[in-house]
Amino acid sequence: MAKIPTYNGRQVESRPLGAPQFSGTGPDASGLVRGLAQAEAGVIRLIEKSREESESAQTKEAALIYDLFEQDLKYNPETGLYKRRGKGARDITNQGFSALDKKFAEITAGIKNERVRRRFTEYRNGRRESFGREFNRYEFEQNEVYKDQVDDGLLVTAMQGAALAYKDAGKVSEYQALVQSLVRSKAQRKGLPDELTQMQVLKSNSALVSNVIQRLAIENPQQAKQYFESQAGGMTADDQMQVSRAIERQIKDREIEARQMQAIRRTELSSRVADATAAYMSGYEFKKPLTESEFVAAFGAEEGRARYQEFQKVPALGSAIRELSTASPEERAAILQRFNPAQNGVAGEGFEADSKAFSALASAASRFDKEMQSDPAAYVAQRSAIVRKSAEGLASGDPAATSAYVTATIAEQQRLGVQEPKLLTEWQAAAIASRFSDTSEGGDNAAKLIEGLRHQWGNSWPAVFRQLQDKLPPAALVIGSGVDPQTAGTLARIASLKTADLKLGLDSIDTKTAKDALSEGMAEFRNTLAGQVGGERTFSTLYSEAERLVYAYMSQGKGPKDAVRQATKALIDDKYTLKDTYRVPSTLDARLVDIGARAALRKLDTSDIDNSTYKWANDEFIADRLKKVPHQGYWVTLPDESGLALYLDGEAVLNKAQQPITHSFESLIELATERLGSIEEAFPDGRMLEYGKPRSAR
Repeated sequence: MAKIPTYNGRQVESRPLGAPQFSGTGPDASGLVRGLAQAEAGVIRLIEKSREESESAQTKEAALIYDLFEQDLKYNPETGLYKRRGKGARDITNQGFSALDKKFAEITAGIKNERVRRRFTEYRNGRRESFGREFNRYEFEQNEVYKDQVDDGLLVTAMQGAALAYKDAGKVSEYQALVQSLVRSKAQRKGLPDELTQMQVLKSNSALVSNVIQRLAIENPQQAKQYFESQAGGMTADDQMQVSRAIERQIKDREIEARQMQAIRRTELSSRVADATAAYMSGYEFKKPLTESEFVAAFGAEEGRARYQEFQKVPALGSAIRELSTASPEERAAILQRFNPAQNGVAGEGFEADSKAFSALASAASRFDKEMQSDPAAYVAQRSAIVRKSAEGLASGDPAATSAYVTATIAEQQRLGVQEPKLLTEWQAAAIASRFSDTSEGGDNAAKLIEGLRHQWGNSWPAVFRQLQDKLPPAALVIGSGVDPQTAGTLARIASLKTADLKLGLDSIDTKTAKDALSEGMAEFRNTLAGQVGGERTFSTLYSEAERLVYAYMSQGKGPKDAVRQATKALIDDKYTLKDTYRVPSTLDARLVDIGARAALRKLDTSDIDNSTYKWANDEFIADRLKKVPHQGYWVTLPDESGLALYLDGEAVLNKAQQPITHSFESLIELATERLGSIEEAFPDGRMLEYGKPRSAR
């Protein structure tokens, strides 16, 4: 162990200095020199070590950059070399070398130190060699994968081709040969032994044949079975079992399907038979008549033909019913008589069947009659092609087309014996009523609807109007009788309001004044309805709407009497000329009508008057009554306002046909012209009245 020296005494001895002396020998500095040399060598070694470390760090940095690039080149999730497989891996090694060499050149270009460049080059060469081994192996593997993919694709294509050509045995044989060739080629490339090659050929051929047989079995199980028996030797045991089961399953399914289809055909036939029978028994043709083949398919040959023959009686009966549906009452009676099973009270063979047929005809006749009376317009539209064709023009609103429809439907209804012909079907009438209730335009649209119908139906509007009376609100009936557009719009707008609501905010004294004035203002008009059938109901309806109209005007600021004058003017004065017990539409000359009415009374042949209702009366009473008619008889406007009817003592005067004695306004005007004899006599002041000019009695 080293010891630390101790110093107890003086270590330096002082001596006196002598005179300076010079000697040729200098001091010994070798130790210092060696120390300095050693220090310099140490510094040099430190410098070298620092340089070495710096070069090593530069080399590592370059290697890191290179390694990162190589890793990205190989493993990048989108462009990495390992993402390339199969065909895409061809020449992948050279492509990798090219990319790495380019990166190497880029890195070395930035290295200025030759030693660092040499060291990095050595590192890179080692990495390049490792990369080449790695990707030569990968490229080889992927090339094998690519070849397998090509072979497998060709194999699958050949399999599919054989399955698609399953009906063509020659084509299937060609695909079999191709498949075997592909399998052998692949096995040879892979160097497989013959035994394994033969096994793969068997499996491939078995798969091809199985696909063909299964496709064929779906279409023709029996043919598939024959083909299977001829190909079984080239199939594996498992495939033979599966194919055999598939064929048997298809055969059984076909048998079940055949039974099910027969059941379905029977159900379908039963439905068609029911539809056809219903159509024939309703008097209609059946669009697609049943055929014998349908019965045979459902019940077999023998039973099907028998059932078809039995069914043929239905169309025959249907033909008679169809004839019955469009027959007049006389023709209908003749048809029923023709099918009477007991002609002249004597029944013959087949009476039971004939009786059933006659019963069906009689039932159909009763049903047709009921349909005709309940909705005659719909009945003739369904049964008559002429009426149906003319009805197509109604939608246009053209008066000419409507007139053609009126002529056709009335003529057909009268021919069929309809007691009260109608122009609208029940559906059309309901649709009009529904449209009137729409007051989205403040009532104008409802008013325009009625006015449009008046224009469309023209002279037939009264008949249409009568048919709508039970379906439309009172306001619509008043509008339908003919009022100006502004009044019609107001009536339609307030139609949905209660009378009590219209009176809200009005003074009770004013409303009483208005009612009194209205009763007085409509008294003369009421007289023209007194003897008319349904006249009181008509007046009540008109009065109610007039009252409501008055309240509407009062709500707009008019006084009670002014409101009454405006309402009665719109509803009565502008529409009629009042002549005692009857009224004349303002579009006609009331003076000529009055002259014609008096002339008609004078020309009346009392012998044509019916008195059968007075069976209890003696001859004196009858004679007295007949004398009174020309002098005390009076005219009443017809409900449809087309003319006048003759009344006596509150009763309509009837003719021998027990129909009211009536005259149209046109015929009365003609009588007036005959009575006056000349224009000068008719118009002594030289003025000729215009028939179309509105006139008022007030």
